[in-house]
Amino acid sequence: MANSSTAADWPMFKRNAARTSTLIPPTLRVQNSTLSALHPLGDNSDIVKSITLANTGEDDLNWSISGLPGRITAVPQNGTLGAGEQAAVQITIDTNGLPLGSNPLGSFNVAATTTGGGQTAAVLPPTVSTTVIIANQIYTAYLPLVTR
Repeated sequence: MANSSTAADWPMFKRNAARTSTLIPPTLRVQNSTLSALHPLGDNSDIVKSITLANTGEDDLNWSISGLPGRITAVPQNGTLGAGEQAAVQITIDTNGLPLGSNPLGSFNVAATTTGGGQTAAVLPPTVSTTVIIANQIYTAYLPLVTR
């Protein structure tokens, strides 16, 4: 164009003072990064928990879960999140044969890369730890609810 320039004519549409209009880089946030469960002794049923993965950036990212301890399964183990999207991952813990007391089962890793360039994206926090407490008996107490 004859009268065009490299200067930004519309600074109010730029994201920063330098007027570079860069996107906010994708960051994967892991909610529920510590999984703890209380389970009765002798009940060998599986424990089902979930974690939520959220992309807080403005670009798509691919995520994956790796390093799962032997008693833990995750569904799904990988996926793609668009800008601002969330995904729930179901975590199943096998309690068969766990002894009485606290049983730290270890942790697993969550990683992410950008979909365009395959660059590593930040994951906060990058690991999820799991602990199952096996108790002799679990008592349930019900409290009254009073409303006005």
